[in-house]
Amino acid sequence: MTQEHTTVVARNDAASRYEYLSDGELAGFIEFRQDGAVTVLTHTEVEPGLHGTGAARELAEGALENLAKLDATVRPECSYLSRFIRREGTHGVTVEWPEGH
Repeated sequence: MTQEHTTVVARNDAASRYEYLSDGELAGFIEFRQDGAVTVLTHTEVEPGLHGTGAARELAEGALENLAKLDATVRPECSYLSRFIRREGTHGVTVEWPEGH
């Protein structure tokens, strides 16, 4: 019998990041900062044991879907998120690409 895992993506404004929680434990995050009206996505990280499991994808989708509900404009400075948005779409956010991307 396989055990069910609960995962949640939650915005933590105090820490300026979106957190990926697996069974209540922090397992990954996307750091962000505000640049005026633009949310700059600066770094994505998931626990090494979760690489290749789709955790980063779930985290990115959850963060972008939340930002879309906030009618946000994002600037993906994180290389993972830049590739993800180009490959998977914007999930409803407005994207302001950094110079050189």
